[in-house]
Amino acid sequence: MWDASEPFSLNLTYKSLLGPALARKAAILGFTSFIRNANETVIDADMLYRPYYVEGKRGGPVATVFRDIVLSDKVGFTYSGLQGRIAAADFIQRIHAAREELIADGAKGPHLVSVILDGENAWEYYENDGKEFLQSLYQRLSEDPLIITVTLSEFLDIAPDQPRLDHLWAGSWINHDFSTWIGEDEENTAWEYLTDTREFLQKYITGPRKGRISEETLDEAKTLMYIAEGSDWFWWYGADQNSGNDESFDQQFRDTLKTIYLTLGEEPPKYLDVPIIPQQAVSADRPSTGLIEPIIDGVTSEGEWDAAGLYQASGGVMAKAQPFFDSLTYGFDSKNLYLRLALVEELSFPSGDSYVGIYLDVPGSGASNSFSHNGSILGFPANRLLEMQFTNGSLAEAVFYVATANEEWITNSSFKIGGPGLLELSINDPAAELTMPLAYNEGQLELAIPLSALGNADTGDRLTMRALYSETLESEGGSVVVDVDQVPEAGPVLVAVPDLGTTTILVDIVDPSNDDHGPGNYSYPTDAVFNSGNFDLLNFQMGYDVENIVFKFTMRGPVDNPWGSPNGLSVQTFDVYIDLDGDGEGGIAMLPGRNLSLLEGNAWDLAITAEGWTPGIYTPGEGGPQQIAEPSEFLIMADPGQRKVAIRVPRSFFSTDPEDWRLAAVVLSQDGYNGVMRVRDVLPVAEQWRIGGAPLNVSNHTRVMDLVWPVEGEQEAWMSDFINSDLAQAELTADDFAKVPMFAVGE
Repeated sequence: MWDASEPFSLNLTYKSLLGPALARKAAILGFTSFIRNANETVIDADMLYRPYYVEGKRGGPVATVFRDIVLSDKVGFTYSGLQGRIAAADFIQRIHAAREELIADGAKGPHLVSVILDGENAWEYYENDGKEFLQSLYQRLSEDPLIITVTLSEFLDIAPDQPRLDHLWAGSWINHDFSTWIGEDEENTAWEYLTDTREFLQKYITGPRKGRISEETLDEAKTLMYIAEGSDWFWWYGADQNSGNDESFDQQFRDTLKTIYLTLGEEPPKYLDVPIIPQQAVSADRPSTGLIEPIIDGVTSEGEWDAAGLYQASGGVMAKAQPFFDSLTYGFDSKNLYLRLALVEELSFPSGDSYVGIYLDVPGSGASNSFSHNGSILGFPANRLLEMQFTNGSLAEAVFYVATANEEWITNSSFKIGGPGLLELSINDPAAELTMPLAYNEGQLELAIPLSALGNADTGDRLTMRALYSETLESEGGSVVVDVDQVPEAGPVLVAVPDLGTTTILVDIVDPSNDDHGPGNYSYPTDAVFNSGNFDLLNFQMGYDVENIVFKFTMRGPVDNPWGSPNGLSVQTFDVYIDLDGDGEGGIAMLPGRNLSLLEGNAWDLAITAEGWTPGIYTPGEGGPQQIAEPSEFLIMADPGQRKVAIRVPRSFFSTDPEDWRLAAVVLSQDGYNGVMRVRDVLPVAEQWRIGGAPLNVSNHTRVMDLVWPVEGEQEAWMSDFINSDLAQAELTADDFAKVPMFAVGE
């Protein structure tokens, strides 16, 4: 059995120096995650804190260790926000807590704790490059009689008898799977291109074209292939990782594949000319601020497009002697997408045939095309096309297309003329016949596209689109249609379908303005990315539609996305806590990092957190909150124009009627590098990336910036009511935090 006097071994390693097996997460041992208690100590410590032998197809055995992800991430992301000596003390305390857990379980030693992290990434976020933390940590490790620092080889020399694993889940150091490298459309496309190129090269290595080129040339092609097979290309594809310049990586990857073909003396496939990453969407010059109901007549009446979004035409890459488009305006009602295209003033369609095509990418699977009808790269994959023909300046014809394979389009539409400049397009949908009105008058083209024709687009769905203008040119070889202008020029439109007004509202709370200061004295970080009102909630609503429970936050300041998150949130985090049954049992403390609890008699059964990269739904658990829903299982919709964030959760997650619920909701600052559970912490004085206003040498102050509550001044009083503590975060309990109430639906 474990001898309490026996030292505890610690393996401190930088992941960048290790093979893939050493970088794997503990979850690959065969279950989703280790259970931890309220202090984040692993319950199954005997299973985690030891090496294992694994026999592979190519022999072995190979010794494999699994990192303590919490302790590793504390060093990598969290401790930089603490004083170095305090962080070092917390680290040592966690090692001793793990040892005590092993002793309590009667586990046989010795045991090994592996702390594995990116060695090059963490220290720039520490004060003075982490010198105080590292010096304090190494001193404590040297002086502690119960901890021995070892390499893996040294530990195996001490304790060579270790268990074997018959099965090892395939996985990686991030998310215990390969989702960072494969699964999203961009990633999958890149793998398909890589596979096609590899199979083509294999023809010259072992296949029918072997011997056609010199060994020197073949070696050059192989080297290029090995470069293309590097994993970092796929790291930057998809929405889960962002380099800030993903388009450059995309270009280099495709150029590498093209060079392989050229080295072999072959013509590269045309698809390698098309960016895998769609062209960066451009921001509207005027974002949409609400639903609209314009009359489709080609005449702009006062007020009917005022709430619509506007893209002003600007110079770009498409060569043209004279810009044709002036602007593109868009908006929605509950059933339609409305578009208005304005021509440059005093400009009209030429004689002969010319065309306006509106290319869209809409929800749903199926084929998509990367080129326009006339061979121009669209900048995004389009699966719908509305093309209008103008003959001698008059609207003459319209066709609605759906993409098929091999850059082709099919249609099942027809049209009829309704009068000068008026046309009605019919789409023969299997479920119902859809009609689309179009109107052109004196340089104004207006139309309404039913959302049911756009993949049944609904609230939160994203639509990408671009309008192209084409003219018929005569040449010696005959006539040819050429794209001569597009709007927007610099990139496509990307819009989220807004709240379509189908929600029944049960809660509607007006929150006091200018109370985005937590307990009353918090100030924003000093970096320019933080704008006045980012965390100031003005209105909170909760309601339902046929399929979802809907939570809506309206902010005083911008809801923008400076770091490019997949759901439009970069700066804020929004939490909702729900008491489903009113029994007073459940979670008392809010989610980790919030440092806020609920008043006596209040408790949450379900917690929803909405942020840019790791949103989730949680239930209380003995070892802390347990995640029950991944980001893909519910919808977060950020609407910058209206400064709103909506969270739509399927009703299947809720076991009771919403009319009987009690709720609490808060706004925080999102921090992907240093915060506990990605929540920005608070220092005594604001810094570039830190909120200011915390008491000196106090660890249990809240990180909440605004609380949903209608009465001015009460938020500040509640959040200020706590007894100062300097305990490490892992040691704090619900009783150490300030306490706030929940409110009942219908109050």
